[in-house]
Amino acid sequence: MKTRIRPQGQPCVHCPENQSPPDGSEAPVVLEVENLSFAYPGQRPVLENVSFHLHRGDFAGLIGANGTGKSTLVRLLLGLLEPLEGTIHYYLGQGDRNATRRGGRHGIGYVAQRLPDWNPSFPATAAEVVAANFYAETGHFGLAGREGRRRVSEALQRVGLGGQERRLAGELSGGQLQRLHIARALVARPELLILDEPTSGIDQPTSRSLEELLERLARDEGLTVLLVSHDVSMITARTDRLLCLGLDGFFEHDAANPLSDAEVRRIFGGDLMIHRAFPNGGGRHA
Repeated sequence: MKTRIRPQGQPCVHCPENQSPPDGSEAPVVLEVENLSFAYPGQRPVLENVSFHLHRGDFAGLIGANGTGKSTLVRLLLGLLEPLEGTIHYYLGQGDRNATRRGGRHGIGYVAQRLPDWNPSFPATAAEVVAANFYAETGHFGLAGREGRRRVSEALQRVGLGGQERRLAGELSGGQLQRLHIARALVARPELLILDEPTSGIDQPTSRSLEELLERLARDEGLTVLLVSHDVSMITARTDRLLCLGLDGFFEHDAANPLSDAEVRRIFGGDLMIHRAFPNGGGRHA
């Protein structure tokens, strides 16, 4: 069984004065969702009474069958939709409580599954792609002088693309492109990183290296990570907690323990062959 390792992280990994308590006590809450419900106009509720908390350094997974509201929940967390009922609060920066506002998500990084406006043939370098996200923090585009260039290089280094600043983004492999977009999110120094199916369409070795990167960001650097994935075996093996959008409602699961057959049926409505990984590399199917 996995052991939850409390990170020695920070809300901003570059601000040591904000480190978590060294005595192993519970890390501060970053995200608080209480009794959240949402329905599209003229339709039945997609989400009802969803409540959970994320702490600094948590690596949480979000799973659910198609149509259970995963994308809707992400859009609510990003402030792109307004709840029908309930509240979403972030405790960012110095821990001040901040309600989400439509279109506003300062302090939150997001990596989409697909980028509809992304054109890999556009002649932009890796550094320029990453620097474009300075807008989230500074209100203007581009490299903000020496400090901006340092921040871009640092973000690329954190995702394993150090030294690739001048390389054209269109020349990168699929796995490298996904790392590039993670770096683009990280350059704004978020305290919460949300990723929607980041390993979709990527080969298994590359997928595994991306999963290890996300684990490192959470456990070594104290970043709070919420990973949306359809890969049940991966998400149960990698994450600490599962946020499950079941067919009969929302529930949480400690990822240190395998999903039971009853829980699988709650999530997917039937039996599902899943691999339950253990630390020694063994496993079983259910």
